[in-house]
Amino acid sequence: MAAGMPKGETMLDLVGMDLRERRKKVKLTLLTHNDGGSWSRGDASKIVAAINNEVTSHPRYPTFMIAQGEHTQEFLERALGHNHFTSKLVMGLDNPALPFRV
Repeated sequence: MAAGMPKGETMLDLVGMDLRERRKKVKLTLLTHNDGGSWSRGDASKIVAAINNEVTSHPRYPTFMIAQGEHTQEFLERALGHNHFTSKLVMGLDNPALPFRV
């Protein structure tokens, strides 16, 4: 047992707790294509180039795209060159507001 650790806790317990806390704090931007439209690979590429970070999609949920980080609607509209979507900030990788696991 490491000094200063509660009895019965291991370093792996602390690492697991830290990862769970980090997962809760991750900021994601959920993009929803209007009118049931679907996202193209070109749209995903434009977002990736603009945010310099990851974008996730899922074939079973073509109206949704999830961008890593917090991004405003206006910024995303400029990156995509259109406003045929809505966006909202979602906190946490396990947030039930996400349509699929990231």
